[in-house]
Amino acid sequence: SRSGTCSLLKEHAIDSSSTHALDAAFGKPSLLLGYSAWELSQPPPPLDSDQVGSRIIAANKHFLAVVPYWAIWPYEVLLLPSHRQIASLAEMTASEQDALAQILGHLTKGLDNIFQCSFPYSMGIHQRPVPLAPAPSGGV
Repeated sequence: SRSGTCSLLKEHAIDSSSTHALDAAFGKPSLLLGYSAWELSQPPPPLDSDQVGSRIIAANKHFLAVVPYWAIWPYEVLLLPSHRQIASLAEMTASEQDALAQILGHLTKGLDNIFQCSFPYSMGIHQRPVPLAPAPSGGV
């Protein structure tokens, strides 16, 4: 319902502003930026050890791709912003858009190469709610 959607948007706005206020007050990044920073700070294991290597699959100027500790699916990848909070795709700079396209291409080609075929994948994007564009006049 429309009132439910408005309520959800209002709740998200309050939650987002509270999160940003807490981050500013305590000097902490968002959860995802904190996780990105933590992954990037992990030293690689010694070459002569039996430890598992880095969880980082790929990285570029704006994004980091990792296998999260909580991965459930085979070949599950978490793609994170690495330097700033990005609330929605609409807020990305041209450089961030290019970096996202580059790292997605790298990941999908890598999966294709593992199996020597066009690998099927499913992708979800978690972002803040964005307003719907009005329908074009005379169109469906």
